[in-house]
Amino acid sequence: MGKAYEIPAFARHLSKLCEAGRSAPLEKTGERRRYRYRFTEPLLESFIIMSGLADGLISPSLLASLTLE
Repeated sequence: MGKAYEIPAFARHLSKLCEAGRSAPLEKTGERRRYRYRFTEPLLESFIIMSGLADGLISPSLLASLTLE
């Protein structure tokens, strides 16, 4: 996007991804202002990373610098 964004800019979008009912790709845990998000389907994380690499949204050097748990 060409500029840095703070976490609150993403909060609304993350919440929407948790509201899709049974097919929600993310689940939210924790308390207000300290939520944690995780993928509901373990293979979805790998798919998102591979798609980001293929589309050029994630560089291999950035991926190497991240710690995936």
